[in-house]
Amino acid sequence: MELELRDSESGAIMARVHDRRAAEQFSGDLQFMNSVNAWAEVRQLAAHWGRLIRMRLDQLGALRPE
Repeated sequence: MELELRDSESGAIMARVHDRRAAEQFSGDLQFMNSVNAWAEVRQLAAHWGRLIRMRLDQLGALRPE
């Protein structure tokens, strides 16, 4: 799974992630993967990265002076 976060005004890339865990989890058994399993893995990885990004953004917000 690849993810890019871009600035909404400039389009500049703010962060880029490449996560290979889903492919490694099924090492050797990829022939048994179907579209339902594949999308479940994508959703699971997206949820993981969403939680991680939210946590990091919250940490950055806590560092800002008021």
